[in-house]
Amino acid sequence: MFRALTFALIACTALAAAPEVLAQPAPPPAPCGEVPGTPSKKPKPLWKATPLMFILNRLEARGEAEFRLAWSPPASQCLVETLDVGGVAFSAVHATFVAKAGDELNDRLMYRFSGGEGDGARDVLVLLDPVSSVFADVHLIYVAEMRGGYISFYAMFNGLPTYETLRQTVAGVLDGSARPLAVVHWEPGAKEGTIDAYDSDRLKK
Repeated sequence: MFRALTFALIACTALAAAPEVLAQPAPPPAPCGEVPGTPSKKPKPLWKATPLMFILNRLEARGEAEFRLAWSPPASQCLVETLDVGGVAFSAVHATFVAKAGDELNDRLMYRFSGGEGDGARDVLVLLDPVSSVFADVHLIYVAEMRGGYISFYAMFNGLPTYETLRQTVAGVLDGSARPLAVVHWEPGAKEGTIDAYDSDRLKK
């Protein structure tokens, strides 16, 4: 289990074959035409340690070679808008998912906010974790970014929030005002991942 913290939690190691992995984003797709629908209920942020630890345990169970954000290929994608954050343009892409045999256990991409070039490139993802959702008894949506070998987790929700809520959350990530809930990485050759930062003030058991 991750060094720096030890939790007595059930680790689900199953991950279906051939999920997409974090790579340089492709050119933005066609515009959505309208902002994706607003949920009837507005989910509030999750400030619980257990759902996050389920995510981290699944991530670590993949091993060093697969220690990265991954998800099932979306059925379709569309461009919601282009955000300007600190003078840099970021594409906000909405993804839809259609369940297929063999990928039920993979994370699902909901939104992807990407922009910048070279060392300044950023790629913030909004993902649904169906397996951790079952174990944590929530509809677990999380916001995360992999950058320079480190994976930072910034927010969790019990259900998909409104686009405006996600927009504000991601803008805070991109402009540096958001503080991560946890940061992890896997040192080359190590036997396990390392938790580099963990916000115990906000995360409750």
